[in-house]
Amino acid sequence: MTDLEAARARLESAVGRLESAAGGMPGRPAAAAGDTEKLSTELAALRDERQRLLRELDTIRADYRRLREVTATVSSRLDHAIGDLKAMRGG
Repeated sequence: MTDLEAARARLESAVGRLESAAGGMPGRPAAAAGDTEKLSTELAALRDERQRLLRELDTIRADYRRLREVTATVSSRLDHAIGDLKAMRGG
């Protein structure tokens, strides 16, 4: 598991815990309204961060695929060039 995937898993877990906590709050006293607002703000921030991380992960995956393609092309060209040089050397 990559660092980014581990961070995503931790974030998902935190969001789940906040959603569970927020879901059980309607029966709490009115004095806790500020707590509910703070939790809602924190939950929104975590959701935004989660979306940002998911976009970043998608970008990294696309970059990785492109890098693999370039690496394969370069490797193939190098193999061909080495073969040509060996043929020119006679061996």
